[in-house]
Amino acid sequence: MMDKGKEDKRGLISFVLTQGLKRELSGAHAKVVSIGCFLLSCYQFWAALFGRLDPLIHRAIHMGFILFLAYTSYTVSKKKIENRIPFYDLILGLIGASVGAYYFFFREHVLGRFPMADPLTLLDFLFGAAFIILTFEAVRRTLGPALAIVIALLSAYTFLGPYIPGTFNHRGLSISEFVDEMCYTVNGILGSPVAVSSTFVFLFVTFGAFLSESGGGDFFFDLSNAIAGKASGGAAKVAVIASALFGTISGSPTSDVVTTGTFTIPMMRRLGYKREFAGAVEAVASTGGSILPPVMGSAAFLMVEVAGIDYAKICAAAAFPGILYYIALAIMVHLEAKKLGLKGLPADQVPKVGEVLKKGFHFMIPLTVMIGFLIAGRSPSYVAITSIGAVVVVSWLRKESRMGPRRIYRAMVKGAMTGVIVSSACAGAGLVVGGIMSTGLGGKFTSLIMTIGEGHLFISLVLTMVVCIILGMGMPVAAAYMLTVVLTVPALLGLGVSLMSAHLFAVYFSVMSAITPPVAVAAYAASGFAEADPVKIGWQAVRLGVISFIVPYIFVYNPSLLLVGTSFLHIIFSILTAVIGVGALSVGMQGWFTGKISIIQRLFFLFGGLALIYPGVISSAFGAVIVLIVSAFHLFLRRKAPLTTN
Repeated sequence: MMDKGKEDKRGLISFVLTQGLKRELSGAHAKVVSIGCFLLSCYQFWAALFGRLDPLIHRAIHMGFILFLAYTSYTVSKKKIENRIPFYDLILGLIGASVGAYYFFFREHVLGRFPMADPLTLLDFLFGAAFIILTFEAVRRTLGPALAIVIALLSAYTFLGPYIPGTFNHRGLSISEFVDEMCYTVNGILGSPVAVSSTFVFLFVTFGAFLSESGGGDFFFDLSNAIAGKASGGAAKVAVIASALFGTISGSPTSDVVTTGTFTIPMMRRLGYKREFAGAVEAVASTGGSILPPVMGSAAFLMVEVAGIDYAKICAAAAFPGILYYIALAIMVHLEAKKLGLKGLPADQVPKVGEVLKKGFHFMIPLTVMIGFLIAGRSPSYVAITSIGAVVVVSWLRKESRMGPRRIYRAMVKGAMTGVIVSSACAGAGLVVGGIMSTGLGGKFTSLIMTIGEGHLFISLVLTMVVCIILGMGMPVAAAYMLTVVLTVPALLGLGVSLMSAHLFAVYFSVMSAITPPVAVAAYAASGFAEADPVKIGWQAVRLGVISFIVPYIFVYNPSLLLVGTSFLHIIFSILTAVIGVGALSVGMQGWFTGKISIIQRLFFLFGGLALIYPGVISSAFGAVIVLIVSAFHLFLRRKAPLTTN
């Protein structure tokens, strides 16, 4: 009996600490899900073009679709992949859909009552309680345990506040108040994260699905291969460029690893890169998509909602740091290739740039349309809808890419399925934010950072960085950003950090948790293709992505790296010195210039690179002198006694 009890406990723990698998459905079961996805996409297009529903009702309908699809598409656990929808999950999915229907058919009642003042009716309470429970389980199934555990802990905290002594004591909420706060206000499930996922993010994700379905994904990969395939260590450079291009429209580290890593990691291994390095390159390259406009893992859209900053300004500010990230990675990859004496891909595996552009130039048009309308200041929804239309129109320029009814249907289904994961994450983030807001935890956390940091900006930034990385472990970018922004950003704003810099600081370090051990979800995704230890891949990834741990500090102290708040000449100066500084930093990290360099030389390159990246005239001049002297000294030694490569 004791053994049976232990087994039951282990089974329960295993259930809580795992996630479900996406079902491989067939027949009528597959049609149920695909039709549900299609209807969700149709509703989203209607809402974007003609919808006049109250935002709260629109979000609830969106979540009704999401819950139905989450329960019909994902299994309870990882024990086995199912090819049919179990009866109990179909029932749970229909209950989830009925929650959205309740908000719609009783919208006058829902919108007419005063939350937290008027009592809940029995139906309000039952549908609200079902909404919370179903959302929690949908988060666990689609995203895994990390966010679900945070939700559970914060939910417990809302009830146990009166019993906690000291700073973190609060009056606590009753079950009825908890349901009201989480379901019928904009502080809970239907708050800012779902506001974004049910509008901008869903449409941009669908844009990515349309582009992929028309053949745009293959074009980007072929273009990356044509540009960098023949260069030293070409496969790794292909991974960097391809992941950057994919990342601009998806912004999900794990999905980018799975998409591009399938091809690039085996190619890197065949060329001679070590398994861990190959996996790390792909993990870092894919993670960069979450800090590179326009999608930025949906963080850009959340910043619009939470910080009230114009979307085009966010994209403009994030553009150069994002590009700098990929420049640093490309240099690190190049130096590693030189160190190992690696060549490029064979000529017969590398297409010509002209041929690739001739076949797929039309795929550049939707991206041009997107960038053009962003610069023109159009709303994100308008930009996304127009860009989707542009994909369909230009697809007809070539026979093999034409999007007829079947391809459009598949793209709408694919976009909605991706939306299930994104919206589940955002709904979970809403529960987290609701727990923080209703208990006053955000203010307590801000006071704690200010107290420990004693008003010193640098100490507070380090504390914020650590909190962001820890809280972001295992979470999607949207959830990690929302969690950190309510806990840490107010402290930075209180110390005089600009609104843009504070929010981007939180974004960067929330994203970097994807490559930071021990969780490092992007490294785990890459480990399967690399057949290597994910923790070792994670530490390699931290080394390759070191620039992303430095740049946020720089733009907090001097926002010119964000291309704001200074003159045009100063911006150009900051860009040039930052690029040179990144090169010097990469040399120092890799221990290789035109040959192997000593520890002392590495330290000088690192110090000079940091001074150059900091956008100040004196520091940059000082850094330039150091880098020039150590470079000249190294070249002098090479001429005098040439070093041999490994």
